[in-house]
Amino acid sequence: MLIALGALWWGGRQYFPGLTSFLMKMIVILVLLLILFVALMLFLALYKPKATPEMKKEEERKAVFAKSRSDLMELRRLTMQAEDTGIKNLSREICNTADRILRTWKEQSEDITAIRQFLNYYLPTFRSILSKYGRMEAGGVLEPNLTVHVMECLEDIKRAMDKQYQNLFEDDKLDLTVEMEALALACKRDGLLDEEADV
Repeated sequence: MLIALGALWWGGRQYFPGLTSFLMKMIVILVLLLILFVALMLFLALYKPKATPEMKKEEERKAVFAKSRSDLMELRRLTMQAEDTGIKNLSREICNTADRILRTWKEQSEDITAIRQFLNYYLPTFRSILSKYGRMEAGGVLEPNLTVHVMECLEDIKRAMDKQYQNLFEDDKLDLTVEMEALALACKRDGLLDEEADV
């Protein structure tokens, strides 16, 4: 193949020197363009943009949310396995509140620190309690007073989660109050509301 190309090039230089010179320039240009194209493709394939703090925070949020969703599915599975109706119902309520917290947190794009206690303590503790209680219940070694203590503990977790859910709306409550007061003042200033309307 190389011999044939060499022969063609030599013959072309002998009989068509202008055309051969032009073709050689075109081949060199095409080879250079091909090398540039391959280099660009390699660069794009290997290039990773430098992670900004916002990108890192968003990746962390996504990972935490995915893990929390997985934990919640495990909690629902453990809840369904409970035989005691009171434990099962209370656990179901806690799971529903946890689900609302996660959905609200995702929609509001809250910083993870706002619900770190919920994610790192309450969910794992709740899972541990349900898991151990379920093993004891299945093994038939559960004492009646232990069920009462578990119910009390689950009620505490539910109160804490309900409070956490309420806290997610504190900024909205404050913003709403400020906006309503600003609107009332603007209406009074423009003479659209009587001062007596406040009474």
